[in-house]
Amino acid sequence: MKNIKSAFLIILAFLMQAINAQQNLRVDSIFAAEINSQNIGVAVMVVKDGVVKYSNAYGYSNVPAKTLAAASSNFNFSGINDQLTATAILMLNKTGKLELGEPINKIIPELPEYTSQISVSHLLQQTSGISSFDMDVFLEKKSVVSQKDILSFFSTTNKTKFPSGQNLDINPINYILLALIIERRSGISYSAFITKNIFKPLAMKNSKVVFGNLASVKNRAHGYISKTQTEDASILKYNVSGFADLYSSLNDYARFIASLDAGTLIAPAAIENMFKINFMPGILKFYGYGWYLSFNKGKRYAFQSGNEFGFTNIVIRIPEDKITVVILTNNAGISGLRKKAFSVLNLFSDFKYQIE
Repeated sequence: MKNIKSAFLIILAFLMQAINAQQNLRVDSIFAAEINSQNIGVAVMVVKDGVVKYSNAYGYSNVPAKTLAAASSNFNFSGINDQLTATAILMLNKTGKLELGEPINKIIPELPEYTSQISVSHLLQQTSGISSFDMDVFLEKKSVVSQKDILSFFSTTNKTKFPSGQNLDINPINYILLALIIERRSGISYSAFITKNIFKPLAMKNSKVVFGNLASVKNRAHGYISKTQTEDASILKYNVSGFADLYSSLNDYARFIASLDAGTLIAPAAIENMFKINFMPGILKFYGYGWYLSFNKGKRYAFQSGNEFGFTNIVIRIPEDKITVVILTNNAGISGLRKKAFSVLNLFSDFKYQIE
């Protein structure tokens, strides 16, 4: 009987290997164009219930040097870094150092009086109504944008674009201010807080919040401008915490996603609020805490994407099923990543989503 049972387990193991191999080939086929390209690096991962189900990389992290992209390659997390900023805010809330309903000018007194109507929660949910700061126009006059420049910008405004909490307006200033709030309430820099409270506990050993000194990033993927295939160095113009300053890899980011699945850094109730739909009359777009929120065939999903500094990225997460698909690329202007992400998701989910 023992021999029969052992034989059965061996056959089952071989079958599972064959099924996984077929599934991996299907994922690879979705990225056939990227695999054949000589000008792009792509890293793809699927995490389900805190376990990495698929992880692979194609192309080059450094095109001229022909350095192969890998799961350990550190990409700029354009757009995705909001998730870590939101997590840090919720950690401060958990320890009693911050209330989400606090007026932001109570924490940052340099801000004008009209910002007293704006709460930390409004910044998290992108509903503050703060006027947009055109960094491109600013950089026509100065070589670098700093945190001080962002605060000085408020002296040129005297009101919000709409009453805070009554509309959605995606604005980088919201998360730049959240990074500053983290510094004010923690007493340490944004970089030091993220490193101490997220990277180290999760053993994200190669992730880094960095300004200027890109050479300090190990296994760095270089970002390229798609039209010219030249390296995009514009990130060096931004010395602002909470804005495109995070580099990480599939290997490290998998640990962060697993922490959301397990409730390691913040309580499950706080994670649930992170992905809670903030319904507002007449508004059909939603933003949680660091994530866009939407519906596909009636099912809620969260996502975040970015297309800056020579990188195009997307993350799609199904909170209730704890499935996350990650696609990182080191080339600006890559199109169709959302469709590819849903195609990959359908290979690992019992629910079949519309490819949109």
